[in-house]
Amino acid sequence: SPPADHVGATLWSTPGPLVVDCTKAQSLGWSAPPYAEAVIPYAPWLAKAGATAGPDWPALFPVFATYGRDPFDYEAEDGFLATH
Repeated sequence: SPPADHVGATLWSTPGPLVVDCTKAQSLGWSAPPYAEAVIPYAPWLAKAGATAGPDWPALFPVFATYGRDPFDYEAEDGFLATH
């Protein structure tokens, strides 16, 4: 078992599958792009913002900051990886 119950948890971790019904959006002509294409406009901004924010990251990501657990608990992740 992991050394901390939050190792591996994400903002999208749920007890069951997370299902999004896009039927209505598709009926309006929308189609989901492949993930690799959809992240192209956001990935460079996110990487730059994360690299420059440092300990002030909650100001850039206030909703993420309310997650309730340390999203950067690398010590717990390293402990888990060392035992598995």
